[in-house]
Amino acid sequence: MSMADDIRTHVIECHLLPASRRGAERITLRAGDIHSELRLRSRMPAVCSAMGGKKLTEQHAVILEKRTGPKNGSNVFFTYKINNIAAAQRAEPVTVPAQTPKTLKPRSVSSGDDVSNTSSLAKKPRFEGSRKSLFLVSCVKSKLDRPAFAKDIYTSNFFNLARKLVEKNRADWRILSAKYGLLDPGRLIQPYELTLNAMTIADRRLWAAQVWHDLSPLISNYQRVVVLAGLPYREFLIGELKRSSAEIEIPMEGLRQGEQLAWLSQQ
Repeated sequence: MSMADDIRTHVIECHLLPASRRGAERITLRAGDIHSELRLRSRMPAVCSAMGGKKLTEQHAVILEKRTGPKNGSNVFFTYKINNIAAAQRAEPVTVPAQTPKTLKPRSVSSGDDVSNTSSLAKKPRFEGSRKSLFLVSCVKSKLDRPAFAKDIYTSNFFNLARKLVEKNRADWRILSAKYGLLDPGRLIQPYELTLNAMTIADRRLWAAQVWHDLSPLISNYQRVVVLAGLPYREFLIGELKRSSAEIEIPMEGLRQGEQLAWLSQQ
């Protein structure tokens, strides 16, 4: 995947698709924000070229309606008009059937996906846990300062609420750990200071490849995989997951960090 592909994928999956789901008619994006979200350095021309190019509008149901600002720079603004009739076919489902092709999702600063100024929490359904499911929960920064079982070492509200949802559904689960990869909740581990948020795209790809190597043998045992993780932890896993035999759900997709906590609290 080229840098231009990464940029287009990020714009579509993190901004255009959530806007389509909200029923927005237009969305304006700033090149400097995209550059920052992808943690690029001195790549503004590449960002502007990808955001303003024909490939992006062909990949998603949008029209580049307006471009304002300098030729290349942080303060170039792109206004896209969304064709919601066409985009809805890609944007509506929260459950994605296996074999449905869809682009990957880079981005984010935390477990939250702050992609909108408008809350979409009210549009998120309550989670129904009837089928045999495997939950994937991302690790978090807040941890105990001593060795502990993986399920106990993470102490943030997000992780505790996600764990409660898993236990309520009596489901199997694994933790997506920046240091340990695919982590069994019952494994005794040491506390650590490592996050995917600080890794390069190349390092995140390597991490995801190792996680998939460990995860792929498990998938056939489940009807559904539920991902409770922010974009850095799922971006390069989603493609492989969607090619598996399981249904893939990202129930908090498009919600901000605070909205994710609120959604988890309602389950």
